Amino acid sequence: MTKWWQRRSDSRLAQQADGLHAQGKRLLAEGKAQQAEDAFREAVELRTQLLGPDAEATLQARVDGTHALLILKRLDDAEEELRDVLRRCSGSPNGSDQLLLARVHYALGLVLRAASRLQEAEVEARTVMSLRKAMPLDPLLLAAWGLQAFTLGDLGRHAEAVQKYAALGGALTEVKGDTRLRILKARSDSTPHLSYLGRYDEAESECRAIVEAAKLNGFVPLHMAACNNLVFALAGLGRFDEGELVARAAIEHAAGLADARFGNTLHLTLAKCLNGQHRYEEAARAVGQAKVGFLKTSATRNSDLAAVGIATAAGLLGLGKHAAAEKEARGARANCEPGFSATHHRTLEADQLIGLALAGQGRLLEADEALRANYAAWKANFGEDHPNTASAAAALAELAREAGSSSA
Repeated sequence: MTKWWQRRSDSRLAQQADGLHAQGKRLLAEGKAQQAEDAFREAVELRTQLLGPDAEATLQARVDGTHALLILKRLDDAEEELRDVLRRCSGSPNGSDQLLLARVHYALGLVLRAASRLQEAEVEARTVMSLRKAMPLDPLLLAAWGLQAFTLGDLGRHAEAVQKYAALGGALTEVKGDTRLRILKARSDSTPHLSYLGRYDEAESECRAIVEAAKLNGFVPLHMAACNNLVFALAGLGRFDEGELVARAAIEHAAGLADARFGNTLHLTLAKCLNGQHRYEEAARAVGQAKVGFLKTSATRNSDLAAVGIATAAGLLGLGKHAAAEKEARGARANCEPGFSATHHRTLEADQLIGLALAGQGRLLEADEALRANYAAWKANFGEDHPNTASAAAALAELAREAGSSSA
């Protein structure tokens, strides 16, 4: 009788643990991260009591709980949790243990990327891909592929990111079910890197195709992102007036969306087009709107503030306010450091603006040092023919002329 009662009690507790685990997933999907974390923690406690701390079900609940910790920005707690789970995993190359191990490495990759530990995050993504390589259409493998592509982009390895996104899009075409949104997103995520590489024509063509497909299928967030990327490509081509029209139309559309991020980023690309037309005061107002929007949300990243600083510094340079431009450019450079490598396109943009601001203040020796380093970085990482390599060379030539005039 006692054993029967114990089994019945254990069964009820197991059902309760399963219910809490499912509840945690549901709350996480609803964006209720703290409540989800509480549910996962209770599920872990029950499963530890019933099955032990090393049971697969216990460990899986712990892994899922770290996704809530990630949203709550408790990155140290999430990493500590995942590394303890890794120590407990058997690492068996077969069966469920291997799948659990891959899930742990993927979650750890997400945490490390959020902590701006990009090299480590990329290693975790590759580890997942190695563990799941025998299953080419495995959802976890494809997710890790996307994580790797994103991380490569942050590392400034833009050409590799383009290749990875293209391969991911190709793989998704083989997956059963409706993958249209995921395929278009992979293509869309690739287009900023095409522009970074100076492949503006390709970026424009791809963006226009994505804009139309997203509009046709009702993928509103993707449509906004593709419009923003299109404006960026048009600005790179020097077609600032066209970019302005696209940006303003998209901003009007974005005004009705719950997610204000789209409007913020579109105001920044609008400012890029306005700066390109020497309409610096208008550009400053557009940047100001973006900055206010970004500062209202906790989801704002350092990379967003870096983009704000770059757009602001470019406008100030146009207005001849070189000291203020230097301050903004240095702030942008500092905001690049947590999330981007020293060779990322945005980081090098900030470096170039610092050099130009120094030159504008007549600090020619400092400007020469900064611009020479910037030119060398563009050339080494993007090639002799890249537009920014050419503009850095032109800035050095102009600086040499100024130095010659000063000494004459």
